[in-house]
Amino acid sequence: GEAAHQALAIFQQERKENAELRRWWERGEMVTEGPKAEEALEKFYQLSQYLGDEFVVAGAMDGKKDPEFLFLAEVQKPGLEGFLQQMLTEAAGKALPAAGKALPAARVLDLQALATAKDTHAGQPVILVRPDFVIGAADLGALRRFNAHLDSKDGKFAATGFGQRLAQSYEGGATMVAGLDVRAI
Repeated sequence: GEAAHQALAIFQQERKENAELRRWWERGEMVTEGPKAEEALEKFYQLSQYLGDEFVVAGAMDGKKDPEFLFLAEVQKPGLEGFLQQMLTEAAGKALPAAGKALPAARVLDLQALATAKDTHAGQPVILVRPDFVIGAADLGALRRFNAHLDSKDGKFAATGFGQRLAQSYEGGATMVAGLDVRAI
């Protein structure tokens, strides 16, 4: 987020100082698409202020045809739930401005709402904002399963050879760690 914010600031300064770049920005598709890109980068930066420096994307097959994917990031400061709800509501309003009220791209829940949530919008991703982590999943069932596993702190995954190998790579100071347990597939 910080790098995107700095790049945007450099671009905006360069646009002020460079007449040719400014003319390009003020013609054709850039007149409408440019401000959208700037706004998206700014929203990304604002979102990054709520999150830690690391995020995890994970998938599990669990005997299903298609894997269940989810993402996980550490929450750094309060207010993330409200920020996400506002951002998704604004995006839904821009997507269908003349068609009335549109569903946000995802549902945002806290732990209390997760306990009573019903899966009424099939296919709508769900985001859980906990005090410690934010978790996003493709559906409510996957989110509940992962949240329960996170709360259990059973350490089963970390005790496997695969889990130990990922932990070893991570602790070695890697910028990115990716793993695929081919035996499980």
